[in-house]
Amino acid sequence: MEMAVGAIIWLVIGLTIVAIGTSVPELAASLTAVIEPMSVAPEVLYRDWTLMLVLTVGLLVYVAYTGYLLSAGVASAHFLENQGNGVQAIALTCRGRPVWKYVA
Repeated sequence: MEMAVGAIIWLVIGLTIVAIGTSVPELAASLTAVIEPMSVAPEVLYRDWTLMLVLTVGLLVYVAYTGYLLSAGVASAHFLENQGNGVQAIALTCRGRPVWKYVA
């Protein structure tokens, strides 16, 4: 059990470092934009907003459909047992076939 707790602590430390490392450049860009705003062509805004809207709707449909499959009993999520090697897994199956597997 001590080994699992130690592994979780290192995982949290590693994820925190990654989160800070990915957020700092965005913070710097945001501060730069506040100090010195830049102009953007309307065509760029139209293209980007359209693409973001289409991708967001697509993701929403995917998540809703997966939720429907889980609630209707067509698909099921299985929490796989720890085999003693510290690996935990979640598998999503649809009609008995694996759709994806998450291993942590």
